[in-house]
Amino acid sequence: MRGADGSRPVVHRSLDRTARCSRCVDRGAAEACGQCGRVKQVARRAPDATALCSTCVRRDPGTWEPCSGCGRTRPVNARTDDRAPLCPTCYTSPVDTCDLCGRAAPISSRLGGTVVCRYCYRGHTDRCGRCHHHTVCRTLPDLGIICLSCLLTQRVDDLLTGEDGTINAIWDPLRTALAIGWLYRSPAVAVLQEMGTGASPVSHTTLDRAAGQARYASGVEHLRGLLVGVTILPERDNHLLRLEQRLATLVAAAHPDDRQVLTLYARWRLIPRVRRASHAGKHTGSRSGGAHTALRMVAGHLDWLRRHQVGLADSTQAHVDQWAATHPGHTSTVRTFLRWAAANRRTPRHDLAVPDNSHPHVFSTDDQRWALTRQALADHTWTVSDRVAAALILLYAQTPSRIATLTRRDLGTDNEGRLTLRLGADPITVPPPLDQLLTQLPEPQRHGLAATVILDQEWLFPGSRPGRHVDPTTVMRRLRLHGIHPRAARNTALLQLATETPTPVIADLLGLNLNTAEKWREVAGARWANYPSRRP
Repeated sequence: MRGADGSRPVVHRSLDRTARCSRCVDRGAAEACGQCGRVKQVARRAPDATALCSTCVRRDPGTWEPCSGCGRTRPVNARTDDRAPLCPTCYTSPVDTCDLCGRAAPISSRLGGTVVCRYCYRGHTDRCGRCHHHTVCRTLPDLGIICLSCLLTQRVDDLLTGEDGTINAIWDPLRTALAIGWLYRSPAVAVLQEMGTGASPVSHTTLDRAAGQARYASGVEHLRGLLVGVTILPERDNHLLRLEQRLATLVAAAHPDDRQVLTLYARWRLIPRVRRASHAGKHTGSRSGGAHTALRMVAGHLDWLRRHQVGLADSTQAHVDQWAATHPGHTSTVRTFLRWAAANRRTPRHDLAVPDNSHPHVFSTDDQRWALTRQALADHTWTVSDRVAAALILLYAQTPSRIATLTRRDLGTDNEGRLTLRLGADPITVPPPLDQLLTQLPEPQRHGLAATVILDQEWLFPGSRPGRHVDPTTVMRRLRLHGIHPRAARNTALLQLATETPTPVIADLLGLNLNTAEKWREVAGARWANYPSRRP
């Protein structure tokens, strides 16, 4: 509770009689954190009086608040003048003249009236005792005056030096990709040290085992991205791997007599589709989720049959009709399974009626679509990536999954020097000002190591993890903040394109399946009967 002048009750005084309130009584005291175990300054105490460091306090979701910038519930990095919270991503440090180096730079501290920029914060300008450069340095008891670059080198060497006193040559690319802050705060450093010293093999299996622990999961996945980005580990589709694990869990929980058919259906029907998409370089997150949902529904159908004292091979049309009456939303998925089972002589052939709800029903108006398009192309307050993603959905009916996986190789030029973008079999000539926005991608990374690990960034929409594209759900979330609902916007764009453009042209330019393009032609009511099915 604060007084009228903003003061707080004094609960403790130090030896020099300095007053401390209840929030600051533990600040400055070093103690082992009750969660991470590291000896750091106490930021807060748990209800059982266990000390908590500032890192663990920030990781506690109970302390997070909805950010006033992006709307996500995240740790509070700062507050605006009206006390609205800002997350670390949305907060921008104010620019001022640093009292230490004299440069105009983002400010990290104003403690005691001294303005300190981010380059001088937690350090002082001095001459390094190793490289002899005059830069920001730290003074350490065992290393003396050392700059951050030399300190990073020393810290990495300590982590990766084996029992024989040497460092394996495979770690050379990684030594220039790490950051001093990550080495001191990430719990995945312990996993890196195990692999560096030879205690554990350098493999995805080691990382998988460490990622099974909750406190290591996020850090280990970031470390995996680093190792893949510098080619120490081969690239792997984590969505496909997790799908196989989740399907195995579903099979293990099923009735013993149903496990074989579920295993065969997953192995020969569900997993191959996701694997083909992975080999083609497509995003497999949504496909993996769909395959898991499909097997879960099939397992539920088989469990329903068991509860009615019948197995799959002995089921009748009456059982199928009775199940469909109580599970109207699962009929399409189970019908696909029953057809596969009948073709493989696992069950008699049954008819399962599926309601025709395949036609899209979510649309926006043409006025809304064009108003959002003009805003996306002209509003400089949006990020370039948001403007391009919005234009690709509103104009070319692209999905967030396709947008997220666009690469530099998809860009090109035609005979007249105009920019082209390949979304399907044939490239599209991009009109201005969208062509200028595309040439500005990818945007520089604002934070993290993703910008430094891979110098030649392949993705036009890179993610926060090095070497990975942005997650499609992130694209959808950011567009919704601008008032764009991707499904409605894409359906409206497809409806107009199907009305004005022949079906084969839509399929070739937008990367649609020909059957999908034909369905949209039927929805739009367009007639292109005289247009040849194959163009010369």
